[in-house]
Amino acid sequence: MSTSRSAPEPYRRGVGRRTAVLVLLAVGALLLVLSLPTWAHAPVRTTIGAGGTASVSGADGAPLVPSLALVVIVAGLVIGLAGRIARVVAAVAAALGGLGAIVAVVAFLRDPQTPVQSVAADMTGVRELGGAVGTTVWPWLALVAGVAVALVGGILPWRMGSWRAAARRYERAPDPDGESGQTGRATRMADWDALSRGEDPSDR
Repeated sequence: MSTSRSAPEPYRRGVGRRTAVLVLLAVGALLLVLSLPTWAHAPVRTTIGAGGTASVSGADGAPLVPSLALVVIVAGLVIGLAGRIARVVAAVAAALGGLGAIVAVVAFLRDPQTPVQSVAADMTGVRELGGAVGTTVWPWLALVAGVAVALVGGILPWRMGSWRAAARRYERAPDPDGESGQTGRATRMADWDALSRGEDPSDR
């Protein structure tokens, strides 16, 4: 006796909405946090001797990075709430934000001396440094985060699958009876009203 088995459901390769939102929010927040610590520093000197250390954070040395990180975070929120076209646009915006962050970080790493000299000028009135400029690990980590943002944003438009807009989850399902169901309820209410008036609804 042979038994028939139903064919297994095909494997869905789409990325879930929650996963996409959480990943974009995470990498965007990480990029924002990485722009806060010191990215470069150098000793400064004045006419009377050592003048301390000039330090530059990522937000000061590469101000585009925190701004683009906020763009990525907003894109993640849009992907969680909007329809398909807006989701694709948001994913592309996130990818472009990641690319922009990469460019900004690379530009800083190629010339960290200029922003440090600006800080030295604010401290001592001159742009001369008392030693070599040193960079920390934070801009390199920000570079990795920018690459991650660009990859995630570039992949999402092809892996989002078919999601319904979030607002539709809370919409009331249509009545299967349609207008006929509404008409039946109205008729029953009219019959009760007729009975309350002492009339026989069957005579109508």
